[in-house]
Amino acid sequence: MTEVKAEVKRLNKEMSALQEKHKTEKGIFSNKIKKLKYEFDKQKFSYKCLIQNGKEFFDLCGLTVTEFDCVFACLAPFTHLLIYPDCSESYNKNSFNNRKLGQKTELIAALTIARHNFDLIIIAKLVGASESTMSRIFVAWMVLICCVFESINLTPLPGFIESFLPKKFVDAGYQECGILGDNTETWVSQFENYEINNVTFSHYKNHTTGKVSVWIYPHGSLCKCSEAYPGTISDEQITHQIGVLHLCPKGKIVMTDKGFAITDLCHEKA
Repeated sequence: MTEVKAEVKRLNKEMSALQEKHKTEKGIFSNKIKKLKYEFDKQKFSYKCLIQNGKEFFDLCGLTVTEFDCVFACLAPFTHLLIYPDCSESYNKNSFNNRKLGQKTELIAALTIARHNFDLIIIAKLVGASESTMSRIFVAWMVLICCVFESINLTPLPGFIESFLPKKFVDAGYQECGILGDNTETWVSQFENYEINNVTFSHYKNHTTGKVSVWIYPHGSLCKCSEAYPGTISDEQITHQIGVLHLCPKGKIVMTDKGFAITDLCHEKA
C-alpha cells in the first residue's frame, strides 16, 4: 500500500511538471504566433495595420491618425450614400459580406491616390484588389468627400478671427486681416477641341492649365477652395464667381499677392 501511494505521488509530481512545461511552451508559442502575425500585418495595406506607424500613415494620406479619424467621423453618417460606379446594386447598398476592404481602408487608399497621384494599379496591388475595383472606390469616395465638405458653412462666428489671430500678424501690423488668398495654375493635357484649348491656354505658363483659388483665415483654417477653372480666367473673375469675399467680415482686410487685381471687388463689398 505504501509503495502504491509513493508511485501515485511520483506520478502526480511528474504530471504537475509536465503541465507546467506545457504551460510555458504554450506561452512561448503564443508569443511567436503574435510576433509572426504582427510582422505579417505590417505588410498589409489596411487601416488596422497602418495606424501602427504614425509617420508612414501620414506619408501615405497626408493626415495624422487623429485627423483621419476626425474626417472619417464626419463622413461616416453618409457612407450609406456611397455609389460605386458600374457596380451591382447589392454592393452599392453596403452589403458588407461582399466588401473586400473596410471603409476606413478604402478612404485611406482614395486619399493616398489623390495625395501622390498614384496609378490605380499600384494601390490595387497593395490592397489585393483589381484595378477596376480601386477605380470604383476612388470615384465613390471622392464624390462623397466633395458633397459632404462642400455643404459645410465655413463662415466664422463673430469674434472668431480676432480670438485666433496669430501674434505674428499683430506684430507685423496686420491685426485687421480677415482672409488671405491666392490662385494657383496646374498644367492639364491639351484637348482635341481647339476651342477648349484656347480657353484653357495660359500665356503665363505657356501651356493649357486649370486655375484653382484657395483662401484661408489668418490662423490657417480653410476659408474657400474653388473648383478648377480654365487657365485664361482672371484673378478678378474667379474671385467674383466663387463669392469668397462674402466670407470676409465687414471692415476686415483682404490679403493677397501683389498684382492680384481685386481692389474694385473689395470696394464693392465694403
